[in-house]
Amino acid sequence: MTPAFAVISELRRRGYQRFFWVGHKFNQAGSKVTSPEFQTVKKMNIPFFDLKAGKLNRSWQDNRFGSIINLIKIPWGFVQSLWILVRVRPHIIVSFGGYLALPIVIVGKLLGRRVVTHEQTVTTGLTNKILPYFADKVMLSWPSSLVHYPQNKAVITGNPLRPEIFTPDSHQFQFKNNLPVVYVTGGNQGSHKVNQAIFDQLHEILEICNVIHQTGNSSVTKDADQANQLKLSLPDHLRDRYIPKTFIFENEIGEVFAKADLVIARSGANTTYEILATGKMAIFIPIPWVTHNEQYLNAKVASDVGMALILEEARLNGINLKNALDLAMRHLRQNKGFNDKPLAEARAAAKGVVRFDADKSIVDIIESLLS
Repeated sequence: MTPAFAVISELRRRGYQRFFWVGHKFNQAGSKVTSPEFQTVKKMNIPFFDLKAGKLNRSWQDNRFGSIINLIKIPWGFVQSLWILVRVRPHIIVSFGGYLALPIVIVGKLLGRRVVTHEQTVTTGLTNKILPYFADKVMLSWPSSLVHYPQNKAVITGNPLRPEIFTPDSHQFQFKNNLPVVYVTGGNQGSHKVNQAIFDQLHEILEICNVIHQTGNSSVTKDADQANQLKLSLPDHLRDRYIPKTFIFENEIGEVFAKADLVIARSGANTTYEILATGKMAIFIPIPWVTHNEQYLNAKVASDVGMALILEEARLNGINLKNALDLAMRHLRQNKGFNDKPLAEARAAAKGVVRFDADKSIVDIIESLLS
């Protein structure tokens, strides 16, 4: 989601004004809670189309009923995509992968539209293996991804970075002490497992640092409610050290990154890239079930330059997370990366793997196809 916003910002800077967005309007199927994606796009005054497409599951064993529902939704996704594209008549389709992109890209190509797709991850999933056959150009974040794509279409651009992460533009996160600040995020919708590990050791964690905690707003787990209740139950000297938020908006993320000394997060492609770009130390907890262990490979990029610890989900609990946090704090106090090299050196190595002009490179390609 965030790379798309960066590309839209650059397109607007160059004078383009007419955009349409296809995505998920709600957090989960059957939920009435609108997604952070929808909320952000609405603030940008871009028309939003809620696409209810299905996806191909590699395994039927875990949820056969869900897999059948997904299969039924696949043709409906193509019908919806046709309706959207006939109504909108875009000059070009810019895809950032995922199963929702598949029917839009295929139908768009059949209608004769130009298509570009961007792959954020180190490896590639099933949908993103299909998309290049229908794309005019495939833009990649990492050089190692080249082996997965047609050489005549693939271009290494890097992963677009939101300009907001470099520019503090709010004053929402104020602390009354000089303790280190830890930003906890599980992605746009939060992570129940990460949240529970934080809750388990919240009192002990707040004895050594301040915490900005993006919990997500799931109507199922109700982690946001639990976070707010825990905050109220904290002793007076700890309560002001804990700021739970369901979602960090674009105008807030710059302040969060400016104040954070450490990030505890899942290692999605965009999160990893932003943490590398901002030179933040991290404790990454990769989701183990994603395709080709994608999140672990993302986290390893940061680990290899000394900027991240990897805590595997199988070992995730409150005590192990607190132990990892203690280790991270020792490295911060010693001004060292996790590879024991000077922190400035580790940060320089992290920024060296990031392409800071990815948004401009992608828009250059889009303009070349529009001319």
